[in-house]
Amino acid sequence: MVDIDQEVVESCKRHLPQWHQGSFEDPRAEVRYLDARKYLEETTDTYDIIIIDISEPVEEGPAYLLYTKEFYSLVMERLTANGIISLQAGTTAAASLLNFSAVYQTLRSVFPVVSPYQAAIPSFGLPWGFALASKRFDPRGFDQNEIDRRISQRVEGELKYYDGETHAGQFYLPKQVRVQIEKQERIIEDNYPLFTYH
Repeated sequence: MVDIDQEVVESCKRHLPQWHQGSFEDPRAEVRYLDARKYLEETTDTYDIIIIDISEPVEEGPAYLLYTKEFYSLVMERLTANGIISLQAGTTAAASLLNFSAVYQTLRSVFPVVSPYQAAIPSFGLPWGFALASKRFDPRGFDQNEIDRRISQRVEGELKYYDGETHAGQFYLPKQVRVQIEKQERIIEDNYPLFTYH
């Protein structure tokens, strides 16, 4: 895990034990406190999955250069042949689709496979968009039974949200969202960043 803000992580360790459930103490876990882009620029390591959960691209904020074509190109270089990235991409509320649609098109300018999806995040108060992108892996190709089988083989205990039916359903975006993300022409670049305010 690479995070720019050690104080936030330490606060989460102390105050949100029911969320992390001791994962920071797992011997497989390593936390590095530095800029994620700088880390990817300097490492030669490759990864099967890169999960990008960052704040919105606010002007002069810490994350706006982690939404660009150049950054996604760097991420793609750090993926294994079957690697995949997962990221939050902004709201999918019909009146506020600029961030989601621009992230989608920016990812498409880099990755051959981009799979947008949405989920209800109660604390956000809006439907929220995400994307999976890869060199060749398309998560929409798995049927519900295959997802349920893999969960039963790999997960101890019961998942509260995710199963095969949820997996299939989250990729079915409403028509107005599908139309808008396909019409979007904006590609986010280092020298042409996108700033949003929520």
